[in-house]
Amino acid sequence: MQDHYTALGVDPKATTDEIEAAFAEVLSARRARRAKTSDLHVALAVLTDPPLRRAYDAARIGVAATDKMVLVKDRAIEVAGQVKELVPEVDAKELASEAWHLTLRTTVFASGLSAKAADAAGAASRKVQVAAAQALQRFDK
Repeated sequence: MQDHYTALGVDPKATTDEIEAAFAEVLSARRARRAKTSDLHVALAVLTDPPLRRAYDAARIGVAATDKMVLVKDRAIEVAGQVKELVPEVDAKELASEAWHLTLRTTVFASGLSAKAADAAGAASRKVQVAAAQALQRFDK
């Protein structure tokens, strides 16, 4: 997922005016270098439209949470292996079963978050397409 805030060099708490000013600055710099600017236009469209911005922010949170859950799952498996090495009398089958159970629960939870983030991102993407098409029509007039 592209980070629109990073593309424009603004903080996620930036106001619409700050976003528009950053857009103008980054756009000017890129045009001077003859670099592509389509990502900037998408970022501006998303971040200056309140419903789109809320959906985008929700998707960003979902993706970040999913990434963290995957790290937690991986760390739980790693720790289970270390415990077996440090305390040989621990029932390895029971420990492995508990780690696997935790892994499955984490995967289900992370998958749900990821699906919700994908839904929000898809909805935001469709709205961006419509907004971009409308902006193009205004530009072509």
